[in-house]
Amino acid sequence: ESQGDMVQSAYIKKLKRKIFKLECTLDISPHELWKDTIDNVNDSPSWNPTLLESKTLLVVDEKTDISYNIAAEAAGGLVSARDFINLRHWGERDQTFFIAVNKATFPDMPPQKKYVRGESGPCGLVFNRVTGQPNRCKLQWFLNTNLKGWIPQAVIDQGLTGVLMDYCKYLRQHIQEIKGRSFS
Repeated sequence: ESQGDMVQSAYIKKLKRKIFKLECTLDISPHELWKDTIDNVNDSPSWNPTLLESKTLLVVDEKTDISYNIAAEAAGGLVSARDFINLRHWGERDQTFFIAVNKATFPDMPPQKKYVRGESGPCGLVFNRVTGQPNRCKLQWFLNTNLKGWIPQAVIDQGLTGVLMDYCKYLRQHIQEIKGRSFS
């Protein structure tokens, strides 16, 4: 069930590719989800099967790190698993929380033979309050990724739309786990 979840895309000429925007409303405060997304990035494959691996390679400062992620195959196997090295920076402004992401290099994690090294362009997550409902979060994920390789745009569109919609489903299940932990 989509619960009003929405994925939109737009072709950006300057980037020569589509970027995607996911919007979903979740039953958790924006701050709590934002903190979980930052603090528990290494645990995310345990609840999000669209990720095979996620680990922090370097903590740059209290608001910045470099992470390594392996995205599972998508579009029924038409898009093979990809790995990414990302610089993440997070913050808060006027009770809106964000995580900005961009590609990075890391000498101790060169491209792996087993995976195609994808690249994240400037992208990120925005966590907003739902007006009048402080314990609900409007999540927006702006995804700008270059999957590399010779993949038809229609396959990329199908694959990334599916991954984003699946992410919402898995995130809702994870939120129930978070709520269960806070009450136990």
